Amino acid sequence: MNRNVYTQRILNIISSITKQNRDIDKITHDIRNIQKDISQTSQTLARSDGAAEDMIYSEAQCRCSYSRDIQRVDYITLKF
Repeated sequence: MNRNVYTQRILNIISSITKQNRDIDKITHDIRNIQKDISQTSQTLARSDGAAEDMIYSEAQCRCSYSRDIQRVDYITLKF
């Protein structure tokens, strides 16, 4: 094999590595976006859960079955 063939093979390998690096960068970018979405959704869920618990506790305090309702909410919270 002559020098031209080796040079061509090296350039092909470099091109392939460059393409792979671009693909890795795209995938990393997608992963970061998904992680950000998951974090935002988790925060929204936590706020909604807190608001729902507040509503349940306030409603339970108005009724005479307060302790039983609170125990149910605590049980559900522990399970999830």
